[in-house]
Amino acid sequence: GMSQENLTAFASAVADALLFAGGQSVPSVIQFALAVPYSKWGEENLPSDFCLTTEQTLPSYLWEIVRRFPQVSGFVLAERSFGSDPEQYHFLNLQMGQLDPMAFDAPLAFKLRPLAEYHKKSVGFAEPAVAPLLSSPNSRACPARDLAMAMVLAFMRQFAMSVNSLTSGEQGDKDIYKKLWVARAREPDENGIHRRLEPSEIELSMYGTSSFVLAKDATVAAAMPAQELALSAQQVESLSGAQKAMIKEQTRAHNKFDDVNLHTKSLIAVVGLLVEPERETASTIVKPPFAQAPFQESDIYVGPLPGMRMIFKGEQDEGDELLRVDAVVRAMINAADPTDFLSLAEDESELMFFDSSIEAAAAINATFGPHLPAQYNTWPLLDTDEGMANLCTI
Repeated sequence: GMSQENLTAFASAVADALLFAGGQSVPSVIQFALAVPYSKWGEENLPSDFCLTTEQTLPSYLWEIVRRFPQVSGFVLAERSFGSDPEQYHFLNLQMGQLDPMAFDAPLAFKLRPLAEYHKKSVGFAEPAVAPLLSSPNSRACPARDLAMAMVLAFMRQFAMSVNSLTSGEQGDKDIYKKLWVARAREPDENGIHRRLEPSEIELSMYGTSSFVLAKDATVAAAMPAQELALSAQQVESLSGAQKAMIKEQTRAHNKFDDVNLHTKSLIAVVGLLVEPERETASTIVKPPFAQAPFQESDIYVGPLPGMRMIFKGEQDEGDELLRVDAVVRAMINAADPTDFLSLAEDESELMFFDSSIEAAAAINATFGPHLPAQYNTWPLLDTDEGMANLCTI
């Protein structure tokens, strides 16, 4: 478990990030991070090759946002006097410190700098104000700096993934996110329409931005080439270990495969019965039979549910396997509610959809992963037609 000292520090960090200064600063940093690329100022000042959905550069981009548009102006320091003289108050201007030309080269320019430079020179979170440690009672440095930046980075990564999941990045259009997510007025006009905003209408200052919302253009998403949607495996592999763990936990809590109808549940049960990873390192059970001799109708097992057909030619223990399959499926039928049985046409009208390709990959991995032999028990092999054929052809 966590020590009392660490628990106190963690509670302080969470409270500061959500309730106190961070409660305003975290959403403000996100607002600036989204507003800058859509604004006229951003068009004129961002690096020419900048792309908001390049996840590798997001950390530097967010630190530069905090440096160029500090969310905390400063704080007052009281210098106690001796005797009857009044106390002296000093205002420490953090905004000017973040723009200090003695610390940062070209401080008014917006450019992505090395992360080490931000960590070494940043005063936006009053980093030097420790006494002598961050956890000391008289410390005035933000105790939740890392937590706040992690929250902002997590949000911006989700924004980037909402675009990257629909594009392969090969079109060369670094501003594709502006077409998918359109900047619109927060308030509707007299016709009830949230009109599209021009870059000149999104203004920035050291203290905030114009009010606007980003609305997803469904027509742009629908026009994306279909072959560019099969990126789930690469997306999952690009996530951090913590993000993968979170996705797996969410899938474990609610896997949409648990809500499917009896037909699909039967297929899942059949896969679990027929595919046994411990049987051998390279299982022939999931190998497509296309290289074998042509098969006849008699080589196809027709199950007790509509559309349930399996090729069994070439399996040495085909009789035992099919008896097991048939017995399990019939037991499921006998235990099921009669209303669970739908025709194939009704099945097609009651289709369920995943919210994202990453959710689909996570659900497939959670449902079928334990039954896959070693050579298929990885994410990348599920994102190609060949990989899916190897998985689904029995």
